[in-house]
Amino acid sequence: MSTKITRLLSFLDNKYAKYMGIIYSLFCHFIFIATASALKKTGKRLTSFQMLYYVSIQLILCNFFLVKSRGLDLCPKKPRVLFMLILRGIIGSTGACLAMIGFTLISLAECTAIQMTASAITAVLAVVFFKEKYDYMQFINLVLCFTGVILISKPSFLFGDGGVDIEYPYRAFGITITIIASFFASFIQIILKKLGSMVSPPVNTFYFGVCLAIVTTVTQTVQGTNPVSFYDMFVLSIVGILQFVAHLALNRGFQLGNVGTISLMMYSQVLYAYLIDVFYEGVSVDFYSILGSCSIFMCVFITLFRLHLQSKENVKIRV
Repeated sequence: MSTKITRLLSFLDNKYAKYMGIIYSLFCHFIFIATASALKKTGKRLTSFQMLYYVSIQLILCNFFLVKSRGLDLCPKKPRVLFMLILRGIIGSTGACLAMIGFTLISLAECTAIQMTASAITAVLAVVFFKEKYDYMQFINLVLCFTGVILISKPSFLFGDGGVDIEYPYRAFGITITIIASFFASFIQIILKKLGSMVSPPVNTFYFGVCLAIVTTVTQTVQGTNPVSFYDMFVLSIVGILQFVAHLALNRGFQLGNVGTISLMMYSQVLYAYLIDVFYEGVSVDFYSILGSCSIFMCVFITLFRLHLQSKENVKIRV
């Protein structure tokens, strides 16, 4: 079964390489949001770092068995590649912990809006590190996405909320922490692209899982832990497996696609979160949220349509 899936994905990757990078990215961001929704419910019983720890164990185990089944080497022969894998793991796990702290210090809407700036930072870094072109259409897409995030999340610093300062007394510190986490997320995407042709996605994700387990083990000693029920273990196991699949898709997306374009797909998380809130949580629909959803959808549509036009032009040139 796994061999057939691998062959199918290889066929699709070869035939639709330009589109598959975006499809992988959209798929992984949906899983990230779906699992975040599950963790949000579990988080009422467990601490945030405790949940990250159990997810990291799942990432280690799943990637270890996948690496061994494929006959891959867990320890790269080139010291530079090993250094980048460890660096990716340290930055990624630290950024995940900072983002988790940010969620507890500021509102979810503000945290989401700030975290989405990572895509804009990545686009700039892609120009510096990979000499990618940053044209006016990418800028328009960025504006559409960021506008959509603001309209859906409705952060209090723009839409106003009299109770925020009372509810979040450490808001300024929380915003600072979240901004730092966004910079970390941007550097991760650059490292993922650089590692794309050097190591296989499961090896990449394995090192991230190991680093995340080490970091969360330390943070748990500070935050403390709560008793884990059988149901919690079941939910965390499912979340860990889905996160494993999502990280593989994320790494593959960066292997196939343009860094600036792939990073823009991060904004789809806001759209997914809004749809889950509406259809699963029963959150009421409002005009701003609909407008924001349309704005993000337009960004994805424009990106795919541009790739379609580019592929047609390449066919004409070959003919």
